[in-house]
Amino acid sequence: MLTILREGIDGVRKSWGVTGYPAIVLGTTSEPASVPLGILACFKHEINFEASPNWYTKTVRKLTYHSKAPNERERLEILRCLLQNSFLAPDVSLINLATQTAALVPADLTDLVIRAKLRSIERIMRAMCGTGYL
Repeated sequence: MLTILREGIDGVRKSWGVTGYPAIVLGTTSEPASVPLGILACFKHEINFEASPNWYTKTVRKLTYHSKAPNERERLEILRCLLQNSFLAPDVSLINLATQTAALVPADLTDLVIRAKLRSIERIMRAMCGTGYL
């Protein structure tokens, strides 16, 4: 698998040199500690979205199996847990977000946060492509 990954990344690099169009190779895992170092070494950057297992077990899992959506206080707690180590823009209000997400269950809130984080990465990547840092 490692050989195939390295060959694929080399092919992407060669293609970039020929076409002038950059490409992004993205790998994801829910267990980064179990990824072999050889595979990790294939990637130039590493971005971690970390959360302690305790908050997930206590907050999100517990609420995921309820048939009704969590109340505003519970949604605020979930959002705070999901975003605890994230940088938020000054105009982001978690209280307003908890209010505006009244029909969302914990899995929906998790998906919302993940999608927002991915969009931020996309914005960063677009900005970096324009500056030649990639």
